[in-house]
Amino acid sequence: SWVGEANKSRGKEVILATKTSARAYDDVLARCDASLKRLQADYLDVLHIHGLNYDDELDGLESLGTVRALRRVRDQKIVRFIGVTSHTDPATLAKALDRYDFDCTQMALNAGLQGRSPDKQGYWKKGGNNDFFGEAIPAKPSPGSSFQEIALGVAVRKGMGVIAMKVTGQD
Repeated sequence: SWVGEANKSRGKEVILATKTSARAYDDVLARCDASLKRLQADYLDVLHIHGLNYDDELDGLESLGTVRALRRVRDQKIVRFIGVTSHTDPATLAKALDRYDFDCTQMALNAGLQGRSPDKQGYWKKGGNNDFFGEAIPAKPSPGSSFQEIALGVAVRKGMGVIAMKVTGQD
C-alpha cells in the first residue's frame, strides 16, 4: 500500500514487480488483482511465481493452473512479464525454466559461494533446507549444486531476464 501511494505520482517511471505464492488458478488471479489495487496501478511489469521448491511442486504448476493463470494475465496485458523465483533447488528451477515460456527468473546467485556448500548438497544448516534456525554447518570448499551451474544456463539459452538474489547471503 505504501508503494501504491508513492506510485500514484510516478506513473510509468517505476517498474513494478511482485511475486505470488498462490498456486491455484483462481488464487493467482485474485492475488494479482489485489496487488494492482494496493499498488494503485493499471498493470504490473513483472509477476513471479514465488519460491519454487522441489519437483513435486513443479508438477503442480501445471495441474493447479499456476502457469495458465500467469499466461492469462500476460496475454491480457495486465502483466508485461511472467517468471519464477527459487532459492531452494537449482535442478527444479532449471526444469521449470526449460518447460515453461517464462520471460524472466529470479534465483540465488552468489559469486563467492558458487559450487560450494558444506554438505555438498547446497545446504548451510544441519537438517537441510527446512532448518532455518539450526546450527550452521562449518563452511569448507566442496562441490555442490549451484544455481549458476545448473539453472542460469537454461535462462541464458532461452533469452530470459535474470534477477540475482542473495548475492551477499551466507556471510
